[in-house]
Amino acid sequence: IKYLEPAFAADLMDKEENGYHKKRIQDLEMYHGVTDPYFDNTPWPNASNFHVPMTQVFVDEGHSRVDDLEWRDRKKIVSVGGIGREDRWKARDLELFFNWQGLNDIVDFERADSAANFWALVQGTSDLKIIRRNREEYGLEVHNIRSAEYMVVPVNRKSREAKDCERVSQIIPLGAEDLRERVAIGQYRNLDAVAKSHLPGTLREEEYDEIRGVVSGLSLSEKQMRDTWFVVESYLSYYPLGSTRMRELIVTWSPGSRKIHRKIPNEDAIRPYVEKYYYENHGMAFHFSLPEKFRAIQMKANYADKQKTDAKDKANSPAGFYDGESGFDPRMHVRVPTAMHRIKNLGRIEWEPVNIAAIMHSDQELKNLWELYEKAAGFTYLTPDSKTLGQEVLKTQRANTRFGSFYRLVNYHWKRTWDKIYAYDH
Repeated sequence: IKYLEPAFAADLMDKEENGYHKKRIQDLEMYHGVTDPYFDNTPWPNASNFHVPMTQVFVDEGHSRVDDLEWRDRKKIVSVGGIGREDRWKARDLELFFNWQGLNDIVDFERADSAANFWALVQGTSDLKIIRRNREEYGLEVHNIRSAEYMVVPVNRKSREAKDCERVSQIIPLGAEDLRERVAIGQYRNLDAVAKSHLPGTLREEEYDEIRGVVSGLSLSEKQMRDTWFVVESYLSYYPLGSTRMRELIVTWSPGSRKIHRKIPNEDAIRPYVEKYYYENHGMAFHFSLPEKFRAIQMKANYADKQKTDAKDKANSPAGFYDGESGFDPRMHVRVPTAMHRIKNLGRIEWEPVNIAAIMHSDQELKNLWELYEKAAGFTYLTPDSKTLGQEVLKTQRANTRFGSFYRLVNYHWKRTWDKIYAYDH
């Protein structure tokens, strides 16, 4: 525990020091279209505050395309090729077994993998956890872990594998039944010391619960406080005192109470995590999200749409100015369409001039921003407006080339997933 606790705290601090989790909360707000309440009353009460759904469109488009690459063929999701001629029959049998295993034996594999693809786009990095089923007959389970909340890794490690990373920690929320199950197994100790908080002194979990409550309308804060306990499961490389031979360990422990609940050798020497990402932060443990990478375009689009709608409101209902005893005081008069403002010695009613140039310009600006986001995101193009067939063919070729980088990453993650499954099977 003298090693685990300071190492865990240092990894957590490195992850949070520059606002990592604040960015992940902004990602959720941007994807779900949570608007800034300031614009509800700027420049007048009940003004336009529309979230242009760029981020939602491109996250959902990318998610569907990645899922389609992996799961399009409902009979064959993986291909196996041998190295030499002597591998031909072995490769064929292994391919048949893999496809049966992935499509039939691993429960909810497709759903967990799809969730990992989604969170990799929305929050930059997600992890698949592949573990053996806790029962006598052999089988595997696949779970998705939102890395933004629950994975704690040294930030400058390029993977979770033992050759690249000395330790990987996963924060695991437990319910009452989960704790009773661990008591019944008899392999855990000090379970009475499991705490209801894994991050003393921070409000990170509360911030995630708050934004999920805003999005879904369901409050999780009370349930988390009432029914949820947290432990940390660490996979680490360890050199016993006086030995030069490294051992792989799995340690389950509680940071708050500084108690170890279970410590066992990792006999398979397999770390069960496969991280997924599509906007790479090279050499780092956590990567860029789509909302973060293109946040400036989204914010510009929101503001451009607001300007256009406000300009339309002004054009449809211009304010008026009429002669009055008191002068016009901008501190006392709120800018509102159709309002009438008294101005001393005006002598007549004046109407606010209408200029539709801003409205026309904003329409074109929004269209350009959609195209810019489209090119930058790289998944597809949705606005085929080329004037000739040649231009359309060239645009399609460029889009396919741009998507090629994602295609290679999808293959890379898919191969690592099946390498992990093969290691367990073997």
